[in-house]
Amino acid sequence: MLENGKYEATAIPEESDLTEVGEKGTPCVKVTFYIQGGGPEHGQKIVWDGWATPAALDRTVEALRTMGWTGYDLRDLTTIGANNVEIVVEGEEYKGKMYPRVKFVNALGGRRVVVDPTKKLAMAKALAAQIKAIENAASTPPAPAAWPTPSAVRVPPKPTAATHGPSDADVPF
Repeated sequence: MLENGKYEATAIPEESDLTEVGEKGTPCVKVTFYIQGGGPEHGQKIVWDGWATPAALDRTVEALRTMGWTGYDLRDLTTIGANNVEIVVEGEEYKGKMYPRVKFVNALGGRRVVVDPTKKLAMAKALAAQIKAIENAASTPPAPAAWPTPSAVRVPPKPTAATHGPSDADVPF
């Protein structure tokens, strides 16, 4: 049994298929993975359920594309073994027993999304403006404090004996 962790794996097209699962007949792409690498897990197999419901289809297609799938017909999975992937396996309880389950399918070396060139240009321009602002703020010394205008200058009144008590000039000796 596979332990929780990340594994390099290859999809096996001949052991994968579009099917229905459960009493409701939920559409699902079942993909069998073959674990690669030199560890004790090498050669083990595990099945991933890629749900083909409206809420999950985009993530399923993204995972299939990561595996190398081309085309649009989910009955034809012959290309899914073209790319090795990283699968994340986590245990899941079912009827009181723990089973390993593929939670995520990612590209090797981290997940990388291909961005539309127009969106990429807009992102680059926005980030460039932020980078310039950061560097300008770090290299510009703070502006000196402004001198007060003459109307804002308050001149204190001259002290008098009535306001400050007697002064040295008021002492007779």
